[in-house]
Order: sequence, then structure tokens, then C-alpha cells
Amino acid sequence: MFSAVQSILNYFVMGNQAAQFQKAVREGDTRKAYSLYYTREAVRAKLEPNVSLGPDYKGNTCLHYMAYFAMQKLYEDMIKQHRGKPDMKNDERQNCLHLLCATGEEGSVKRDMLQFTLSEGLAGMDLLHLLKEKDMVRGLRYTHGYLIGRGSEPSGLE
Repeated sequence: MFSAVQSILNYFVMGNQAAQFQKAVREGDTRKAYSLYYTREAVRAKLEPNVSLGPDYKGNTCLHYMAYFAMQKLYEDMIKQHRGKPDMKNDERQNCLHLLCATGEEGSVKRDMLQFTLSEGLAGMDLLHLLKEKDMVRGLRYTHGYLIGRGSEPSGLE
């Protein structure tokens, strides 16, 4: 009897921790999201980075929010360890590249996340098909900065 009660309690605790993690990610609470993810096995076990958080959140996944709020380490772990797909689109037809290029500050963290996405997360995909036309200039500017940072020549992007 005790083990059945303990199993039920564990189920609710794991679910509650996963919900707390999703809420922290949605609200951009990086510290809480990192703490829950890296200290709670239950959160990592239940995590589905490619599943929409629902219609109330415009079809965004955890990856969308991580890109928007520049949660670099979590974003990279979702792609590497949980097979996160940064090319998944939300209800507004935006993928993680859109959110990296079109929102938030334009600091080194976003550039590093863009570099990671282009080199590992979307290897073999065409950048031009992943960005909407209105975000193209900003996206090309980021890509240009990424290529220059790697030592490539700026052929025609001036």
C-alpha cells in the first residue's frame, strides 16, 4: 500500500516540477529554469522540447522560449540531448532562427546561439528557407557577423 501511495506522490511531484520548469522557461526566468533542469532528474526525464506548450502559448515549444530569452545552455542541451528541432514552427510560422534574429538584444549570447543553430542544430538546412522575408535583413546581418567571425570573406554582403 505504501509503495502505491509513494508512486502516486512521485507522479504528481514529477509533473509539478516539469510544470514549474515550463513556467520558468515561458517567463524567461533563466535561473529557476536552469536550477530545475540541472538538479531534477524528473524534469529531464519528462521533457519534450518538440511539443507545443498549447494554444494558449501560440504553439510555442520550450525551444522557442529558450531562443527568445537567450537561454543558451538549455537551448543547446535540448537540441543535443533531447533531439530538439529548432526548425519547428509556432502558430505564427516562426522557428527558433526567427526568434534569435528578430527579437531581444543583439548580444554575443544570441550570436553564439545562432552559430550553434547553424552549425549543429540545422546542419544541412538552407537558411533562406528558414527565415521569413521580413526577418531576412536582420538574419543576414547576423549570419554575416557569424561568417566574418569565422574568418570568411564577406563576398557581396556589404
